[in-house]
Amino acid sequence: MKPDEVVLWVGHADFERLPKKVLDLRRLGLTISSCEDIRSYTKIIPSLRTYPDAFIVTADDDVYYWDDWLKELVESYDPASRLIPCHRCHLIRTDAQGLPLPYLQWELQLDRPLASPLVFVTGVGGVLYPPGSLHPQVLDEAQFRSLCPTTDDVWLYWMARKAGWEFRQIGRRRRVLNWNGSQKMSLMATNVPEGGGNDQQLGNLIRTYTWPPVTT
Repeated sequence: MKPDEVVLWVGHADFERLPKKVLDLRRLGLTISSCEDIRSYTKIIPSLRTYPDAFIVTADDDVYYWDDWLKELVESYDPASRLIPCHRCHLIRTDAQGLPLPYLQWELQLDRPLASPLVFVTGVGGVLYPPGSLHPQVLDEAQFRSLCPTTDDVWLYWMARKAGWEFRQIGRRRRVLNWNGSQKMSLMATNVPEGGGNDQQLGNLIRTYTWPPVTT
């Protein structure tokens, strides 16, 4: 399945350092656009601003994807639902008061199809965002830089819930294969060990917007 356009967003400072073999992909139809470097948000916020009415599929540029990953996302989209199809998710576990447990106590990397308000997307697997599936506040850069500077998945989960949408894992767990050497400066080192980054920034959103996220 061929998308209408494939866009690689690159921070202004990195654009001049792109190797020739990447630049040459423009002859095959790749669009390379430069923007402000906003860390993990770079792959979606500029697209939402530039293509506000488009179906946007996000993917990481340092991951190998299987042949049908895009086709599976597109074919799983149901226009009669308010479900965002994705390949890789966790399931949020909650305590007796209904608040999220610490990140490492969630059901990580779901191994079954599931749609639920507690399905938490991890963007590395690929996600299809229909138009309007994220609350307009998703573009509030001052807010996400303050509350969720390194956890775009947390911010996007919240913005989907605020817009009245949920995430749906469409299949079984897929193994994520990274390009060799691509994880040397990964945000994972900040967010995942002991769950610290995720828990802190999730807490920021709970204190700011309450839990569960309310449609507004």
